[in-house]
Amino acid sequence: MTRLTRRAPAELTVVALEAVARDPQRIRIMLKAASHARARCAHVIMREQATQMRLRVGSRWSASTQARVERMAAVNSARDDALKALARARKGLTAEAVAARLARVGHSPAIIDAAIAQMRTDGWISDRIRPA
Repeated sequence: MTRLTRRAPAELTVVALEAVARDPQRIRIMLKAASHARARCAHVIMREQATQMRLRVGSRWSASTQARVERMAAVNSARDDALKALARARKGLTAEAVAARLARVGHSPAIIDAAIAQMRTDGWISDRIRPA
């Protein structure tokens, strides 16, 4: 039986913030460990979110940064799913209807709340719009 050893995580550094070709408002965060030759894509988030986090080439990638970016990526995924639901709907959807659809897809309640709040701010969801 092979015994797995627990090694310390490699020191990761942001080596590039690349625009996504199909959506220039999104960026790919490229990370590289000092011990590896190649960089890897950690996540894709909105450019504005990276600016708010002050992500820069050369920044150290910490566990707290990882957690914040993972949450942003999850909210972005829920937002994308909500926009698809709105596009498929013949009439406008209320926040509750969008939340129910996101829950069926498997998003967590906290992520759903954050996505709905973001979409309200952006004007995509308004509870004044009632489905007929």
